[in-house]
Amino acid sequence: MDWTDQIRAALREHLATGITVYRVGQDTGISVGRLHEFVVDEKKLTSQNLEILGKYLGFRLSRKPTKTISEIG
Repeated sequence: MDWTDQIRAALREHLATGITVYRVGQDTGISVGRLHEFVVDEKKLTSQNLEILGKYLGFRLSRKPTKTISEIG
């Protein structure tokens, strides 16, 4: 599952709690039409809108420590 799919799934869960697409649009500044297309039609969002929506939904990007050659085997 890529980043877009993870954010889409989280948004669907968020909407299932009773929050409306209109409210998410108001809170994020992303148009209701774009959000609807993202959730229902599974269209892509711009990286900027994905970042805004990810932050809104509580996502945080972090980097795992890299493994050394000896750890890989």
